[in-house]
Formats: sequence, structure tokens, C-alpha cells
Amino acid sequence: MLSLRYESWPVAALSRACGTNIAQPELPAKPGYGQQSDSHRDSDIKARAVSKIVSNEADAHPTHSRLARNVVRHGQNAKRAPMERSRVSELHYIVPIVNLTSIMERGILSHRRAETVDHASVADENIQDLRRNKRVPNGRLLHDYANTYFDARNPMMYKRLARRTELAVIRISPDILDIPGALITDGNAASGGTRFDPSPAGLTVLDEERVYAVSWMDSDTWAYYEKKRQRCAEVLVPDVIAPSFLIGGYVCEQAVLGPCRDAAPDLEVVVSRRVFFS
Repeated sequence: MLSLRYESWPVAALSRACGTNIAQPELPAKPGYGQQSDSHRDSDIKARAVSKIVSNEADAHPTHSRLARNVVRHGQNAKRAPMERSRVSELHYIVPIVNLTSIMERGILSHRRAETVDHASVADENIQDLRRNKRVPNGRLLHDYANTYFDARNPMMYKRLARRTELAVIRISPDILDIPGALITDGNAASGGTRFDPSPAGLTVLDEERVYAVSWMDSDTWAYYEKKRQRCAEVLVPDVIAPSFLIGGYVCEQAVLGPCRDAAPDLEVVVSRRVFFS
């Protein structure tokens, strides 16, 4: 098996290997993520070679994906705690509150099916461009699946904090793990380095500590991007998640409870400041 030590790779060589022109990186401004020292500059520049892959911004080229997976996971020798099914008490779906009435009637639709229904979107269009043409191992397109997170307190939610009073998180029964054709990803499905496994067996591939981590920050650039990817692990369900699997919801504050209950009176919605980084 190919083993890569990124420390020994010249920036130009790593750039050629990943098919990208590497410039000085602009790391995301996140709480607790400080400025990089001069001594880390070369490492940060090299990180640009695969940052698009492991931070869900890249074309999922198979060679690039293998390179990224080997580089970012090099040296991670600590024992991983595999996910126990009992740990999964619910799955999450981030949604604009205005969509709740439709979802309670139709269920959570795949992106492709949702295109036929009038709805508001919280999706990042750049990421959707990657997901649109991506095929999962069984040959279906990623947009043919309804996607859920193990925990909505993740990078996607963090990017949408300015809109948090417009959003709800739907709680979904873990029984969807047993829906025929369901898949588990070990990170954001748009990332070129993410693997797909049948559900529920794919739970054993997940790193429970990272999937449910309080933070994905790390002083090491490579570890930061890998933790960020893993924090967005998903369960993918073909076509639709039926309303019978929807067991409740979360909002960011008391003032948002009223609109949620008006839109979905049968859904038990409570305030969860944790999920919304409050």
C-alpha cells in the first residue's frame, strides 16, 4: 500500500500530484483557530493541495481522493473507537422552517425529488454542484438520496448561523439505518476522500469520537480538514424518508417555537442551544 509522508513532499510536486495550483492558504476563521506561525507555512501551503478534497470543495477524482486519504491519515496511529449502534439515538436534517409543512406531508425528499416541489433551500450551491454528478458505489447519483447527519452541530450548521432563526433541525428515528439501500458515509458525501458503506454495517467504519466531537479545530492543518470532513458523516436513504420516521425537532430559541408549531403542529419541537452553537 502506498504510504505518503507529506513533510517530505516539495510544494511543487504535491501541487502537480493533486492537479492544482497551490497558493498561500486562507484558513477558515473559526473560534479557537489561531494564526499559523512562519514555521508552519510550508505545511499550510502543502495543505492547499488536498484541502479542496477533504474540506468538501474539490472534484472527486479517484487518484486525488486516494492521495488525500493517505496524506491526511498518515501518522494517525491512535486506536479509533468504532461507532456502536446504541450511540445513534437519532439522525438530523437541517431545514428552513417554511418547509416543515411540506416535509410532514411528503417526508424528507432526495434532492432530485425535491426539485419538483416548491421549497426554500439552505444548501451551499457550490457543494451541491459537486454532489449533483457524483455517483455512489452502487451506481446511483448522490442526489437520488435523502441525506441526514449524525449530529447537526457541524460545519454545515456553523456556516448557517446567521440564518439560525429561520432554521429547524428535524430529529429522525435511527430505524432509517435499516431501510433497504441506505448508506453510511464516513464524512461529508461531497468530499472526494469519503467512503460509502451499506447501512447499518457501515457504522463500524465511523470514528465515534470525531463524528460527535464538540469541535473539529486542530492546530495541525491536515488534521483540521480531516476532522471537519468526518464531523459531517451522513446516512443516505434512497428517494425519501417517510414522515413516520420523523420524531421531533430542535430550534435555536423560544421565539422560533411558535412558527415551527404552526407549520408542523404534530412535531414535538424544543429549544437546543447546543445544536445551534449558542
